[in-house]
Amino acid sequence: MAYYSVMSMLVLIFCGTFPLENLEIPRQGVLFNISFGYDRFIDNYKVIVVSEKNEVFINTLGIDYWRRIGDMPNDYIIEGFRRFVSDSVNWLEIDNTNMYLFHYFVISLDLENESYASST
Repeated sequence: MAYYSVMSMLVLIFCGTFPLENLEIPRQGVLFNISFGYDRFIDNYKVIVVSEKNEVFINTLGIDYWRRIGDMPNDYIIEGFRRFVSDSVNWLEIDNTNMYLFHYFVISLDLENESYASST
């Protein structure tokens, strides 16, 4: 497993608002998706990394390790669009199993209980 530093990303986002450690991103394969959201239930921020194999890792700021949670519930392609809305991180996904008809939907990760929901 290769690791990349997330410090510069967080510094750019928060301009030094938070004390940052040299936190390394778990990274498997070539492609990965990084998201960021606020968990109001613990009053802290979380960084979410999704590998190209749909493995999901979460770090709560201030903790110096990553936790692997359940993988994304399907093997579809995650588009670059991700938004934090209503206590969850949301991704646009594409089902491209039929090359003539793409199906778009939103998958959400609730940051409080770290569970998934999907819209079809």
